[in-house]
Amino acid sequence: MSYSGFYDLNLNINAFKDTHKLFEKLNDFGYRTIAVNHVLEESALDVKTNKKRKSGSGEKGTGGVDSANNNYSNDIVPLPQIVNIPEEYVGKFQLLNRLTVEYSDANQLVKIRQSENLKKYNLLAAVPKTESALQRTCITLDFDIISFNPVDKPVKFNRKMYNLATSKNTCFEIPYSAMLNSSTARKNVIQAAHAYHSIGRSKNVIITSGAEHYMQIRGPYDVINLGLLFGLSSSESKNAITSLSSQVVLKGDGRRCGNAVMMVNKVTSESNTTNDVNLSENTLPAKKRLKK
Repeated sequence: MSYSGFYDLNLNINAFKDTHKLFEKLNDFGYRTIAVNHVLEESALDVKTNKKRKSGSGEKGTGGVDSANNNYSNDIVPLPQIVNIPEEYVGKFQLLNRLTVEYSDANQLVKIRQSENLKKYNLLAAVPKTESALQRTCITLDFDIISFNPVDKPVKFNRKMYNLATSKNTCFEIPYSAMLNSSTARKNVIQAAHAYHSIGRSKNVIITSGAEHYMQIRGPYDVINLGLLFGLSSSESKNAITSLSSQVVLKGDGRRCGNAVMMVNKVTSESNTTNDVNLSENTLPAKKRLKK
């Protein structure tokens, strides 16, 4: 699977109600890799394993409906909903599934780690609501993205926590769409972005829309200009929606498939003949040069 073009790794599932207008807008803007975001709220984690439903009882649980076979799942993590791409845009987009988990206590994540549905999501994002949960997330937990709810005041963190997270190739997210609707959200987003800049020099920061409607999506060059408001340079803003987002997706592939990811690209026969390796004296291993 190859990833290219501009990225938007946070499109709420509600934005896909009008798929034709959504993909038309994404295509016009030049987005090619997008992630459908499914949010698992903290209230779902507080339920005691759905009161240990009896097998075959037929009760509906909080796990949701399996979109593929319409059977109810006992898993606390719902199956990703299937999004049908309009026929004229098939093959133009890479569609990913993302799970965003909100929690105040990292111990609540034990149920999620045991989930069979978790591996069906390409990306795993965390929204820690307390400082202790954020600290645990940065130090020990393996998430692809650390985000925040723009409606709530951002959780404070220090440089050590930031560096520990980035050392694991975890990225910090800035969702911009909430800024369009609320002055409180606008203040919180800018505050979080400036914290990323002052504490971590905006390292490993990606910008996403977090849109719940296709009208909230902005073009990539508008997003790059918006990155200047967040304390990013023009190149950093561009990387936030291109190469850095690509690294996040590859990290998610590694988390799901193992410690190593192999990308296979088709090579023509002409390139095989022209790109033969020429072993000169300088390219030989040190031991072989010594034997000579």
